[in-house]
Amino acid sequence: MAQIHLRIADLRRQKKVTQQELADRGVSYQTVSRWETGTGEPELSLLAALAEYFQVSVDQLLGLTPMEGETYVPERTGTKDFFHSPIVGVL
Repeated sequence: MAQIHLRIADLRRQKKVTQQELADRGVSYQTVSRWETGTGEPELSLLAALAEYFQVSVDQLLGLTPMEGETYVPERTGTKDFFHSPIVGVL
């Protein structure tokens, strides 16, 4: 789950919701902040709910499979550009 913090932050921004709005789904905004900074990770029990909220698969949320329109960039593993989208500014 090393890349989940990048996905959560990008998906939240794409959905145009604040950390507080995401947190209102059952956690504190500090928890969301920790997820996005990589200092914490969502509990396993929350992964399905987060994936459903963002309308992605759990594998996509975890960064194990690319989002629609993305391609895998092996030399960028472990970075924000792990997957590349042809649409600028969209993960």
